[in-house]
Amino acid sequence: MGLFRIVSAIIIMIALATPAAFAAGGGSSGGSSGGAAPSGPDPNKAYADGVAALQAGDYRKAERQFKTVLGAVPKNPEANYYMGVAKAGNGKHDDAVKYLERAIKYDDYQYGAYDQLGRSYIALGKKAEAQQALDALNAKAQACGDTCAPALITARDGLKAAVEGSAPAAAPAPQSLLFAPRPEPRAAYMDAVALINGGRFEEAIAGLKTLGAAIGPNADVLNYLGYSSRKLGRFSEALAYYEQALALDPGHRGAHEYLGELFVELRQMDKARAQLATLDRLCPYGCTEREMLADRIEAVVVGAN
Repeated sequence: MGLFRIVSAIIIMIALATPAAFAAGGGSSGGSSGGAAPSGPDPNKAYADGVAALQAGDYRKAERQFKTVLGAVPKNPEANYYMGVAKAGNGKHDDAVKYLERAIKYDDYQYGAYDQLGRSYIALGKKAEAQQALDALNAKAQACGDTCAPALITARDGLKAAVEGSAPAAAPAPQSLLFAPRPEPRAAYMDAVALINGGRFEEAIAGLKTLGAAIGPNADVLNYLGYSSRKLGRFSEALAYYEQALALDPGHRGAHEYLGELFVELRQMDKARAQLATLDRLCPYGCTEREMLADRIEAVVVGAN
């Protein structure tokens, strides 16, 4: 990735003065855009408004807001989770199940989604399916032992009580699970970048996911989630993150570079060259992202000859 580019990202983040500026991104492969984002409703504002509506118990408004978010990034796990909660709050448990299952599909560590999924199944009279959601949480808790995230234990214990009938099967799930303390965006971003620079990709992913849950879909955050996932060999996850980043910001040079590098690693060279061609259009006078990807492609071609 390069120390200079990481340091550049940190300097840029220090210079940012407001959350709105953070959402705009800028500067390094983590946050560089070569064109305007798509016109239309702002998914970040819709996300924030949706969270506020959930906190206020206004589930109808929350549904409308998260519909806007998912229109931009349909694979975003947090938005699918919150949409599921909104649907459950409106008594639409069949619909809630669909969104909650998507949240888990796109991020298997959405512990709250498992909890809400089980509660919605209870509301639908599907005790066996609720038990399956609890079994999944039990398996995760058994695997992590003493190192489990508090959110996992909260979700498991809450759903266990609901399944066993020792506590009301509240739907939606308790707000204490929905709205954990959120990080300060700029500091959290810089912390994640530092972890990436140190090769601590698992920790970076955890921090970036927490940040994403706080601020909503953000192209810079999604791009670094893709980068970290790719470095851990999780190529399908990386691809999904890059696709989300580019759905939000089609001119994001960093995402095009990293997506091209993913295709190089997969030896899908035609797709890698297509990303290089996009970078040629985005930065006709040259840019770091274009040169880095060109070097990666050339290295593979030379090595094959």
